[in-house]
Amino acid sequence: MAAGLTVVAVPALAAPSAPHTMTAAASTVNGQITRSEVLTRSQSWIDAQVPYSQTSPYSNQYGSYRSDCSGFVSMAWHLDQAYTTYSLPPMMTTIARSDLKPGDALYRQDSDTQHIALFVRWFDGAHTQPVVREEANFGEVAKEDSWPASWANTFTPKRYVNIVDDLPSGSSSVTAVGASGQRALFARGAGGDVVTSWQQPDTTYGPWVSLGGNITSDVTVVGDSGSRVLYGRAPNGNVVTSWQNPDTTYTPWVSLGGNITGNVTVVGAPGDRALFARGANGNVVTTWQQPDTTYGPWVSLGGNIGSDVTVVGDSGSRVLFARGAGGDVVTSWQQPDTNYTPWQSLGAQIAGNVTVVGAPGQWAVFARSTGGDVISTWQKPDTSYVSWVSLGGSISSDVTVVGDSGSRVIYARGSNGSVFTTWQQPDTTYGSWVSLGALVTGKVTAVGDPGDRALFAEATGNDVISSWQQPDTTYHSWVSLGGHLAGN
Repeated sequence: MAAGLTVVAVPALAAPSAPHTMTAAASTVNGQITRSEVLTRSQSWIDAQVPYSQTSPYSNQYGSYRSDCSGFVSMAWHLDQAYTTYSLPPMMTTIARSDLKPGDALYRQDSDTQHIALFVRWFDGAHTQPVVREEANFGEVAKEDSWPASWANTFTPKRYVNIVDDLPSGSSSVTAVGASGQRALFARGAGGDVVTSWQQPDTTYGPWVSLGGNITSDVTVVGDSGSRVLYGRAPNGNVVTSWQNPDTTYTPWVSLGGNITGNVTVVGAPGDRALFARGANGNVVTTWQQPDTTYGPWVSLGGNIGSDVTVVGDSGSRVLFARGAGGDVVTSWQQPDTNYTPWQSLGAQIAGNVTVVGAPGQWAVFARSTGGDVISTWQKPDTSYVSWVSLGGSISSDVTVVGDSGSRVIYARGSNGSVFTTWQQPDTTYGSWVSLGALVTGKVTAVGDPGDRALFAEATGNDVISSWQQPDTTYHSWVSLGGHLAGN
């Protein structure tokens, strides 16, 4: 609310109980923030029964903000200060009432009323009576209540410019291996089992087949057809694996121990494989094959990370990257004795996992910043890294990068759920982001050579969808390949 102005409190239709909200990864000031985090932050004031005030700030783990209507919304959106209803408009865009989603706002600024409230959901099936969270007036506390349609219709629906939809919990990335015409797809099925489908002689994909197992991660696949090996994280945190028999069926799943979170990264040739993951304590842990091809005990490589581990380079000169506990990109590399250096920060503030491409001495690093744009750094001739550069975009997934230096192409899920891409120009800069359509739930998988690329992702219906380049290098319309993957 604007300082010195008040609104008349409107009687609520009801006092619905606050829904449970999932705590999202922490945002940064004025940066990209998920809807679930907005709800989590706003719920903190409701739980604390913060009293309305146009002069006194309220402080908690989310900062210190003036506890009136606009201060409440500023806190929930993680803005740099407690804005007023007069100063908030540059932070918002107007949307259709039918487009309102949790974490959006209802805003009114006129001679009679200056007020803003967070939209939570609709109270009625006709979508005329919103459930809101607000600091409404003197003598009241932060609350969730419902507005009658007559009052709600005097407000304009608004959206914070940096809010993004949450990735569906439990969504599954699609792993694609093999050459065009012989591709095999793997993913985590709706029941937690590993499912697969492969190309038939006519290049269509056959029915999805369960390979059993019970995993809570994406499927990591290594090896050529006939000798493939699968890895995943079991519900108890152990790494589990299954491999192809001589008849190409897969063995029962076997535990390799460990106590990990997230996905398993696997590198190396058969018989010399090494596994990396984030341990339950946030450190990086690894195990590798012994001369008899069994795996040794898990060993900690230190660090304090909040993402999966990205590994590049050959054995003896491997380099590890991850998102540090502070949100920066951190790295460690093998020394001549094959031990790893202490972890070092490369700076930046990112969300999600780190993508690294290139060759030793020419590594290029990509990630989604906390502001939602794609950022990149790369090695200089002295192997240090240049300052981070924004490549634009507004994305809500990890970054997929394919192609050699000078002709790289980037794919990601946009903040609206569609697939977006950009590619290097002749001067090695990146062009404008282009939408390839579709509505997907997470990371985009891209395989194939330039001009013959194929994209795969989990659609919002939890099936696998695909698009591929046509002879003119444009992309074919998205096609469903069926399946029922893990998702909401």
